[in-house]
Amino acid sequence: MCRVIDLVKTGKNIKRLLSERGLNARDVQQRLGFAERRPVYFWIQGKNLPFIDNLFMLSPLYLQYRFFQALSLLLVFFHQMRYNWIITQCKE
Repeated sequence: MCRVIDLVKTGKNIKRLLSERGLNARDVQQRLGFAERRPVYFWIQGKNLPFIDNLFMLSPLYLQYRFFQALSLLLVFFHQMRYNWIITQCKE
């Protein structure tokens, strides 16, 4: 069975998290360096999802520091594993 992300529920969750922190689409636009707010509105309206790199940039706004720190370490770990795998493949 394949899991599907519900765009509307995700958009509502993004909107809720922003409002809980007193943030708006302009704050997210500035944080991510977007030229316009349209992508942020599309996320909130459930029309599409943020790319993983945008989620990573937004994670400090939503997550507690320790969880963000653990996520960062996990990403570094996977990056290192991928690098080691590439080196191994090149040697063979």
